[in-house]
Parts: sequence; structure tokens; C-alpha cells
Amino acid sequence: MGVKVWIENAFNIAMVGFIIFNLSRVPALVKHEHPTATNQTTLAEETLLNKTGQLTESGWARKPTKKIDPATFGSVILGIGKLSPLKYRKSDEYVFFNSHFIVWVLARESSFSSNAAVAVYDRKTKSLYERFGLQLGGLANGSSLDDNVHHCPSNSAKFAKDGLTLNLETVTKAEECESILTFPDEQGQEIRLDIRRNLARESVTDVAPVSPDAKHWIHSFRAGAVEASLQVAGGKKQNGLASLSHLRSLQFYKSASLWGTGAGRVDGKPFALHFGVLNFHNSTRTSEDFFVLDGVTHKLDPLQLTYDKLNFMNGFSIASYGSNAQAAEDNVPLERKAEIVFRSTMHKHLGFNYFLLKNSYELVFGELTGWVTDEAGVKYSFEDIPAFIQLNDFKA
Repeated sequence: MGVKVWIENAFNIAMVGFIIFNLSRVPALVKHEHPTATNQTTLAEETLLNKTGQLTESGWARKPTKKIDPATFGSVILGIGKLSPLKYRKSDEYVFFNSHFIVWVLARESSFSSNAAVAVYDRKTKSLYERFGLQLGGLANGSSLDDNVHHCPSNSAKFAKDGLTLNLETVTKAEECESILTFPDEQGQEIRLDIRRNLARESVTDVAPVSPDAKHWIHSFRAGAVEASLQVAGGKKQNGLASLSHLRSLQFYKSASLWGTGAGRVDGKPFALHFGVLNFHNSTRTSEDFFVLDGVTHKLDPLQLTYDKLNFMNGFSIASYGSNAQAAEDNVPLERKAEIVFRSTMHKHLGFNYFLLKNSYELVFGELTGWVTDEAGVKYSFEDIPAFIQLNDFKA
């Protein structure tokens, strides 16, 4: 048998195997489910860490309260305190929603690098513009994300690399925390996001340990249904709603997260849903499943997420079964508190993977249809609310 014939036969066998694999492929369904929620606390301690670098307490609250001081990070790497900041990470995310667009903006810092990303999804044309930039070291011109997000982060950050220039300014004006984000579109025209968070309205601050000694931790701040506007090339402003996510963490080498949010109007009132899992490589779960209606936060029992990790376009199933401990002990089926379907309309991968270093994002745009119930059992239904899910896999 000639070499050419042998190669052709090997190729044909490989193709047949590939076809059979795809025809027989069972969707790789992933479930994230957690039986109980982290208790709500007042998070009374003002500082996040004690003198030995441990969390003073964990839990969640409806107001941002914790102050972060990197000088208090404990000696968590080989007993050398100066090495512990190598695991310190900061990220700020903003998602804008209206009937026409979903816009995602990310600014992130770690010990060795910084990165930024933007994505503009046109819901009408089903088109997507995105940019991702990475650079060694911090943000441009010595700027940095504020360590503290407990009130209104004092950000004046700039990123300029890989064809992406992102400017982020956050200031306190009277009773509002205003963030202004600008970056160019594919024609070089400026896109501007104005996000105005009323400081009197409720949000969710979440603090959770990710190590037994509580020296590795995640501090998250999330707000939803925030008034916002979008402006392209100095044109007419388009009003909408925004969701915010500010994470500060001291984590392990390898971590991952899923964060989902959507915003629209329910019964004429601003509404937003937040759900997610943080650091699920070691099964850490925080209490960030909640919805906001007209400025009031309603905590949901942990949501169960089911999706196909090999094809995010198959959508996500989201449900909550409550957390009644007595019912669980008596083996009584729990009544559902939420049932939601995320219908995917666009999926995009961003990021890099350099063997030992990885920062990978799966962006999924779509719509939410379903219902949730508040603490009093009142049901709120919604249909085709614009929504966004981000899955991040990080190694550093």
C-alpha cells in the first residue's frame, strides 16, 4: 500500500470517527446548585480584614460597608507577607441594557497585568462589536481601580493597548455615584456610557472566604436597575438600565466565575436580576442571587443553573427551590421560588490562554423569560428582558 493511499485511508477513518462523535454527542450539561444560602448579616465590622489578614466576618448585606486595606493582607504565600498581593485582583464590570443594545465594559487588574474589554451587541441586527486588550503591569498613566467599593469608588482609570482605549471616571455627586465610560467603536467614534447610581437605593455586598483560614476571600458588590444612558458619536442619548459588578479578591492560582444579569421593566418599574457562582473550582458560593424592583433588593434562595458547556447557544435554565431547612429534614418537596429561561442569541469568546497564564471570557447575550417571587410570596413575571452572562476562567 502506497503512502498516499495510507494517508487517505487514515484521513477517511478519522473523518468517520469525527462524524460519529458529533452525531452521538450528548450535551455536556453543567449544574450549579447549592442547598442553602449564606446568612444575611449586618456586616457590622467596618474593615474587611483583621490584623492577621483574616476576614472579620462573612455574609451579605443590602448596603456596601466594607473597607479594604491591602496593607492588612496576611502572610499567605510561604509565610512571606509581601508575596500575598500577587493574588490580589480587582475588576469592575458595567452592563447597559435597552431595547436596542446590550453593552458590556470590563476593567481588571491583577498583580502582574491589567486588561480591559468591551462588547456592543445590537439586538436588532444581531451584530456584535468587541475588543479585548491585555498589558503587563498596571493601567495606563499610573491609574488604578479603587481598592474600596463600600460607598462610591473613586476611580480615574485608563487602559490603552491592543487597539482599545477605555476611560473610566467615577465620582460622587450629591446622593449619586456617577460613572462615565468612554471607548471608540469600530469606526473610531466615541461611545459614552453614563451610569448614575442612587446611593440611597439598596444593593448587595457579599463577603465569603475561599480558604479554611479565611485569608483568601472574595468581596463583591452588585447593583441593578441603575439609571443609565448610551451615546454614540455625540448623538442623541438613549436611556436604559445598567447592572454593576465590583469584585475585590485574594484568591488561589486558579479560579473561575459565572455572573449573569438582565434588566428591564416589570409592571412599569425598573427591574434587574443578578445570579452567579464565584470560584466554583473549589465550590465556593456567594449570596449574589437576587432581584431589584424599584430600588428595593429582594434576596433569592440559591439558584440552580443548568447549561451545556459545549454550546452556550443552547441557553440556560435557572430555578430556585427555596431553602426551608425543616422541609428538607422532613423530605418534603420545596416550592419553587423562581423559574427562568435564558434564551441565547449571541455567544463570543474573548481572552488569552498561555499555558500557565489564562484569562478567558465566554460572553453570552440573550433574553430572560420567567418569574420570581419576593419574600412575601408575591410573583413577578417578565418576558424577553435583555440579559447577559459572562463566564471567566482565570489562572495567574
